Amino acid sequence: MGSIIVFLLVVLAIYVLVVFILPLLAAFGGAAALAIAAAAAAAGLVFAVKNYLAAIRSCVSFTHWEWTRDDEPARRSYFFGPGFAQLTGAVRTAFRLNAASAGKLRAAGRRIRGTNGGVLGAVRAAGGAIFTTVASACVYCAGAILCAAFAAVHGAVTSLVMAAAAAVFSVVWLADRLYLLWRKIRSDCPHCKTRFLIPAFRCPACSAVHRKLTPGPYGIWTHRCSCGEKLPATFLNGRSRLEAFCPQCGAPMEASDARPVVFQLVGGSKAGKTVYLSAFFHEYLRRLAGRSVSVTIPERYRPYFDELEAWYAGADCPATAQRNAQMYPLLIDGPLGVRRQFSIYDVAGELFDGHSADAELVQRQFHYCDGLLFLLDPFSGGLLRSARLRAGESLSDFSEMPPEEAAEHFVNYLIRTGHARSGARCRIPLAVLIAKADEREVKRRIGPARIGSVFRSAPEQYGTYENARDAVCRQFLLDAGLAAAVNCLETSFVTVRYFPVSAMGHAPDGTPYEPWGISEAVEWMLPLADRELAALVALPARGTI
Repeated sequence: MGSIIVFLLVVLAIYVLVVFILPLLAAFGGAAALAIAAAAAAAGLVFAVKNYLAAIRSCVSFTHWEWTRDDEPARRSYFFGPGFAQLTGAVRTAFRLNAASAGKLRAAGRRIRGTNGGVLGAVRAAGGAIFTTVASACVYCAGAILCAAFAAVHGAVTSLVMAAAAAVFSVVWLADRLYLLWRKIRSDCPHCKTRFLIPAFRCPACSAVHRKLTPGPYGIWTHRCSCGEKLPATFLNGRSRLEAFCPQCGAPMEASDARPVVFQLVGGSKAGKTVYLSAFFHEYLRRLAGRSVSVTIPERYRPYFDELEAWYAGADCPATAQRNAQMYPLLIDGPLGVRRQFSIYDVAGELFDGHSADAELVQRQFHYCDGLLFLLDPFSGGLLRSARLRAGESLSDFSEMPPEEAAEHFVNYLIRTGHARSGARCRIPLAVLIAKADEREVKRRIGPARIGSVFRSAPEQYGTYENARDAVCRQFLLDAGLAAAVNCLETSFVTVRYFPVSAMGHAPDGTPYEPWGISEAVEWMLPLADRELAALVALPARGTI
């Protein structure tokens, strides 16, 4: 009987445990676990939001930003790089802060778990595991969702504004270049001889050099220099008023708003190039003074023009020494729409002696010059030199480089340096200037009186005085034994014309020059390069039929 009672008591205890105690314990444990999970989720969410806001505050600013990925000293537009950099930085910062917060929450979970053993220890361990898992999941998931939402909104707005701004600045960029191309505005570096469309510009406030002062990521109409100065970014709103520099070598430019007209003077050593330049610019500046134009000699080049004027007045004229071509520019303003930069380059005759190093002496202006002036000394070879030698007369005032060698070396130089192609005739107009035409043997053959007589004797044959001059001068060179030079030049250039030139007008004696025939070659080539400028400064033609 006693065993039966014990058995019944055991059954009753199991029943009470299963029906009443275990459900109560489960309900209490579930409520506790739910409370712990809720607290963990709340903590994770709070940390995620806090970290997200901290990342936004520290990384995103619509008024102040830095961009150091290139060397342009200008403030880059927010929507072309800085905005996306801030977005990326904010996301990285938020995830870094979330990772730090997750570490703090894991430490809190370890404190909940404690070090107790037994049933209490197991309960606390379960609570700590629940807190750590839920809190970490919430801080990472909520943070990821917030960052994704922010990135989507921020990225979409930035992309839309960037696309709209890119469309606008592309139109303005294209219009800026089309205007320059239409007006034929270029810039030529006087040092490295590179030609480019838009030079570099110097900030007037801090002297920083801007190499990308065009509509683009730094601004459409203006760029803000790193010093805070606003700089015009297009030709039409005044960019050309800034001081310009060569973007290749950094040499200062004289004008970034001018259409260049470039002629290159070449010839053998002691052929008379410097004397010719002295006479030409003296006469040309005097002619321009009588036209409706304003002529400016850039201050940087005024000493060179002063030297030319001193030589014209009778001072001893040295031979050209420097191998790198020297530019002589004039800035011409007038009723032309766009001002002109009229330049003649002078280069030492030794450049074409057949021995100079090409790598040192490449002259890029040959690629874009509008005409070539080849100064030929008829006493440097052929029959005239032979006659002077037989007569025992001094040849110290004449070139020692035979014309055929000067012509051949010049053509070979153009081919070797890539300015011309072997087997193809160069299309740059070439004016052959027969120097020292005031000498008696030359003047009676190609002087103005002789040419005028030939033209008047057969006007139907020549048509114009200029054609008669060309034919008479060419025949003179053939008769003087210089056919090799004539053939070399005519087989290498499509267009060749011949001109008599007397730059000094007399023997060197310290008196002012008395030139004639100085500007005719430029008068012939200028309309081929710039009809508007040529019409503005032209003299009446000598004669036609």
